[in-house]
Amino acid sequence: MVVLVAGFALLFLTHVLNILVQVKFFYAIQLGGYSPVPYGPWERNIYAFLKQFFELVGRFAFPFAIWMLFTYRETIGYLTGTESEKHPRKKRKK
Repeated sequence: MVVLVAGFALLFLTHVLNILVQVKFFYAIQLGGYSPVPYGPWERNIYAFLKQFFELVGRFAFPFAIWMLFTYRETIGYLTGTESEKHPRKKRKK
């Protein structure tokens, strides 16, 4: 249960970070002639990249990355074919 709550908390933080990037992108790019005054070309490009990253890659990758973070040992065990020492598989009856 603790892992589930921690995973939801991390996912919530990534969503908050996404909203902050969206707001900064709006101020840096979408305000027409007023955007270049406080934001230089590097900042505008960085916020545009972060917006695209969070919309395209982050939306789908963050939940899997969080899941992989909390279940790394079990996931690697499944991928490599080694059984977990904590929870050995039960043998099936025929």
